[in-house]
Amino acid sequence: MAVAWMLPNQLRLALEESSQFPENGGGRSGTFCACATVLEMIRCHNLVDVFFAAKTLRNYKPNMVETMDQYHFCYDVALEYLEGLESR
Repeated sequence: MAVAWMLPNQLRLALEESSQFPENGGGRSGTFCACATVLEMIRCHNLVDVFFAAKTLRNYKPNMVETMDQYHFCYDVALEYLEGLESR
C-alpha cells in the first residue's frame, strides 16, 4: 500500500494550509518528502529516523526540511501514524 494514501490527518491538514510552513517551497516539499519517507520506514522496517530522512533529502537539495518546526512536525506525523496503528 502506498504511503500517500495513508497520510495522517495532521499531514493532510498542513498540506491544505501551507501557511504553517511560510518558508520557500523547498522547506515545505522537503517536509512532505521527509514525512513520506519516515512513514515508509515505519511500514517496512518498524523504524523512525527523521534525521536520516531529512539528511538524505538535504544531500540532494540543501533547503529541504529547514526549521526545527519542520523536524518537529515530522515527528508528530510519525507519532500520529503509530498511534493510528495501535488503535487498529
